[in-house]
Formats: sequence, C-alpha cells, structure tokens
Amino acid sequence: MSSDLIPFAGSGLTRQDRRTVTSVRDAQLPAKCATARIQAAAIAAHSGLVCTEALTALEVQAVKRQGAVIDDRARAIVDTYAGLVTTELARLSLRGE
Repeated sequence: MSSDLIPFAGSGLTRQDRRTVTSVRDAQLPAKCATARIQAAAIAAHSGLVCTEALTALEVQAVKRQGAVIDDRARAIVDTYAGLVTTELARLSLRGE
C-alpha cells in the first residue's frame, strides 16, 4: 500500500516524486532522440568523408599509373560512392521526427 506519505516499496520515492521523475523523463525524451540522430549523422558523415577522401587519393594514384584510360571509370566509381554517402545521410535525416 502506498500513499504520498509512504514511499513505494524499495524505491524511496513518494508517488509525487515518481510522477515528477516520469514527467522529467518524458520531457527529455525528444531532446535525447534528437541528440542520437545528430550523433548518428555525424558518425555517418565522418565515415563518408574519410572514405571518399581515401577513394579520391586512390583515384589520383590510379590515373597516374594508368593514365587517361582509367580516369573516367575511376572518377565514376568515386562519384558513385559519394552519391551513396549523400543518399544515406538524406535517408538518415528523413527518419527523424
């Protein structure tokens, strides 16, 4: 049995305290969700940029070794990857509320 004077068993919180905790938790939820989306986007963007940079460097090396023969294909590969990164970031932003 609980009342405002007798805490819930084992919790040490009164009914009003539990309502306050629940209210605060519910109020913080949208901000926590937004923070998680922002951090996920930052991780995805960082990964995409690092990999695009590495692929671009490989593209330059390939062109130096192979000449103009590989230039268009190497550029297409890197550009396609960069497009994939952009698409995934857009999808991530669209999942937010």
